[in-house]
Amino acid sequence: STLWWGVACMVMGQIWRSHGDRSLERTVIGRRVSEVEIDLALLLEEALPDQICTPLDWTPPDEKAVIGETSFGELLTALGEWNSKQVQPDLKGHDKFQSRVAGNALGIAKRQAEWGPGFDEASHRRLAAIGYDHGQLCAGLSNGDIAITAPAIWDHLRLSALERLSIDQPKYAGLKVALNKWSPA
Repeated sequence: STLWWGVACMVMGQIWRSHGDRSLERTVIGRRVSEVEIDLALLLEEALPDQICTPLDWTPPDEKAVIGETSFGELLTALGEWNSKQVQPDLKGHDKFQSRVAGNALGIAKRQAEWGPGFDEASHRRLAAIGYDHGQLCAGLSNGDIAITAPAIWDHLRLSALERLSIDQPKYAGLKVALNKWSPA
């Protein structure tokens, strides 16, 4: 069921890309794949050897103080606040729901603007340390040349899932479960 939901999320994003349904909801659901990544990692870990299921040193980034020019994150925060305080109170039914979806999308965009570049750098460093780039890792995992049972591979996959989910759905219950399970005691 978990994998099915991940595929359904990807299909929603593809439906939007193909102009089948250009609703905002399709794109936001398309970003929910990161929930499935955490859930699958937690499920897979039950079957993996204990020696690779080690604690991770990771915490979500703190918000950085901004000085000078208004940042993209601040613009997106202002838009989200305007949406929730000025637009939503007067809406009803499906329009109110769509406004909430828009608020979620603005939150994703804000966190991506603020944290995405740092997460991308961290991912590149981890991959360089194990001798792969993203495409090579995906191809190797897909065709069976690379096993997830290598500790550095498993750590990279879990860290990548934590990073993506902290951008996409930081209130998702699976994120808290993963952080509790994977954090040093």
